[in-house]
Amino acid sequence: MAACTDRAGPSGGHHSGERERAWIPSSCWGRLSVMKTAGSESWSVTVGGGQMEHAVLYVRDACRLIPPADADNPPPLAGGIIEAETSLDPRDLADASDAWLRWWRRIVRLDCTTSHLPPYGRQTDANERGARLQAREAVFDPPAFASLMDVPSLQLAARQANRAALGWWSHGRTFAAGHRSHGRDAKVVAEEMIDTYQVSPARVHATIFVLSVAREWSFFPAPGVAMCSASVIADSELYGPLLRRAFESGLSRTPPGVD
Repeated sequence: MAACTDRAGPSGGHHSGERERAWIPSSCWGRLSVMKTAGSESWSVTVGGGQMEHAVLYVRDACRLIPPADADNPPPLAGGIIEAETSLDPRDLADASDAWLRWWRRIVRLDCTTSHLPPYGRQTDANERGARLQAREAVFDPPAFASLMDVPSLQLAARQANRAALGWWSHGRTFAAGHRSHGRDAKVVAEEMIDTYQVSPARVHATIFVLSVAREWSFFPAPGVAMCSASVIADSELYGPLLRRAFESGLSRTPPGVD
């Protein structure tokens, strides 16, 4: 799961790319990055959502998988799902459903470990680019999904839904338009954190992964990282508390480059 992590500046904004029947690691949509500089220090918040996360959710919904209803299992995607024919019998369907949640958690862990890094394609170090691609392909490698070979039923479901998931991503993205005011929201909350906890601005950082799902939902998978529905990010009354909690949890983590 690749977060869009551009810093604020004249080049900030939308960045996306699609190829027919291909998954583009750099694809991101509806992103916003805000940073306030104070001397050599700054606070920052990055908001974005990615193709990979939505594809995995699409597999769940299109193949009618029913994973355990845990807090980290997002609601269904917000419409436009074409049901896939998988020919799974009830036992295989149950196995695939259980395995799906483990797959999703691996995706989320990858997101959390890379949340502070630049987007795919923005690194100058070829070794870093290669390492990130290798880590991604260990959990998400369409169209064959060899990484799921230990659960054939889930691998079959992913293969069957692969192409339709790409179509959904390409044509049905519905990121909340209300995020244009989030820079103001972020500034208020970030400065509150700095004043309340008496920390340097560089300690105040959060990454928010936004999912186009049908119901209000949020989850905090790691310090400084939140996942939420587009409805949360569109509502300042919901977004403010979510961002505050993400900032507060992130204070326990030393940001990259800060001793």
